[in-house]
Amino acid sequence: MSKKKSKPKISYIVRRVHIGTSQQLQELSHECGELYSKTLVFFWRAVRHKGLWLQPKLLMRLFTSPKLHAHTSDACVQAFCAALATYAIGAPIMPEEEEEPDYQARRAEQSAGIDLGEIHTAVSHDGHHTIS
Repeated sequence: MSKKKSKPKISYIVRRVHIGTSQQLQELSHECGELYSKTLVFFWRAVRHKGLWLQPKLLMRLFTSPKLHAHTSDACVQAFCAALATYAIGAPIMPEEEEEPDYQARRAEQSAGIDLGEIHTAVSHDGHHTIS
């Protein structure tokens, strides 16, 4: 019996082409930046206001651009999701809920003009010494 030789793995050669800048490239990069910013703002508002950690699939459906190809729009959103994944490594997945402040009690304190927990005597100052 003969043993089959394993085929070597195919390696790829990657080359970069420097194409310079043009007005069209500037407009496309600006549109990608706007799409990235819209995605970022929407995502963090959903997390902050609703407590929802949105999936990339949903974000790609919501954010598209008429100036960009569909795959380019998806790539912009995926770039945000990739950055978010590196953020999530060091941060909690869902922010802990904080207790909401009691706005009515604060408003009552401000309208009364005094600190409800303590009574302060009148203190005046003549510029050098405190006079009680």
